[in-house]
Amino acid sequence: MKKYGLMMMVGALAMGAMCFTAPAQEMDTPESPGVFATLDAGERIWAGNLVGVSTNGLAYMVSNTNVALSAIIGRAEATVNEGAAITVKRGTFRFPNLGVTTASLGAAVYWGADTNGVQGVAGSAGSGGFSAVVGTLSNIDGDGAWVRIGK
Repeated sequence: MKKYGLMMMVGALAMGAMCFTAPAQEMDTPESPGVFATLDAGERIWAGNLVGVSTNGLAYMVSNTNVALSAIIGRAEATVNEGAAITVKRGTFRFPNLGVTTASLGAAVYWGADTNGVQGVAGSAGSGGFSAVVGTLSNIDGDGAWVRIGK
């Protein structure tokens, strides 16, 4: 019985060493400056525009409603011609606000079909011409809607 009790105590001490406690000092928690992807452009893409990737693996501006996009991947970092390599960055960017309000903070937002702006929120996709989920609405200011693109 004493041997079993000793084993239990050693086990409890080992488990206690693995428990987390509240931090007693500052922590260094690095932040990624943004995730970049490089792929070939399927059309001329202008810097600053929202970019998606099609099922053929080429990049297109999200405003191009003639192309079915499998995912929106970020913002174009430079203007490139069709066939050229384009660098796309994920992060939080400000786009024109075409109708979302602060009541939608934290919600998935949509890029309006035939527009260049954030137009609607989850639940309104498929109505009013909304076409593609852009990302998560993180803020609204006097200049537009701030949207987090990518995970």
